[in-house]
Amino acid sequence: MFGMRSYFLLFYFFATSISQVFAQDIIRPAYWTRYSNELDWGKASVQTELDNRRYISPHTQLQFIGRVSANYKFQEWLTAGLGFAYSNATIRPFGLFVPEFRPHQELQLTHQAGKVEVSHRLRFEQRYSRDSLEQKLISESIIALRGRYRLQGNYHLIKSPKEKGYLGFSANTESFLTHQEGDLSYSEFRLYAAVKQQPFSNVAFELGLMYLHEWNSSRPDIRFYTLRFSVRHYLSWD
Repeated sequence: MFGMRSYFLLFYFFATSISQVFAQDIIRPAYWTRYSNELDWGKASVQTELDNRRYISPHTQLQFIGRVSANYKFQEWLTAGLGFAYSNATIRPFGLFVPEFRPHQELQLTHQAGKVEVSHRLRFEQRYSRDSLEQKLISESIIALRGRYRLQGNYHLIKSPKEKGYLGFSANTESFLTHQEGDLSYSEFRLYAAVKQQPFSNVAFELGLMYLHEWNSSRPDIRFYTLRFSVRHYLSWD
């Protein structure tokens, strides 16, 4: 218990000290906890995610996301899918919760060579949210289109994914382009690395670190240094 607390404090100190380098940006240490389950049915699968995101200091809510995705594997290397997400984000310092509805479509290409797996995912999102004025939500809506490209590498150290006793590592980068009110901008970048372990036949755990940079045209950029803990639940419908 003392060891985990020490690592947490060390991470918090590192994240806040970065502000001396990027003084013009806003630094936000945060942590995300995520539960996901994946139901396989032949070449088709349905994935459900619940993602809770909070600031570390002060310990307040950042965002909650619920997402459902349906995917179909056309080939071993080609998967396509579509889904829908609901997001509830907090605007600081007012504590205003802004709902957002977000359908998406995606395409993923995967290549595997031995224990190494590389994937490319391209996702398109249509974002519908409420606008705010003077700390209140108004009836006007904000519509934005967003494209996301993720490049991910996985290394399967022990056994294969979804097998009991699996141990592996993953790293990815993800870039975001947003089109809103006639303006196309590079809006977000993520860099993530994690270790994944599956002690049970259908449950796996993942612990990772993420660097996230949000670009804003009307206010300072935001840099998140994030701890993310995930629980993955695998189901099968034969």
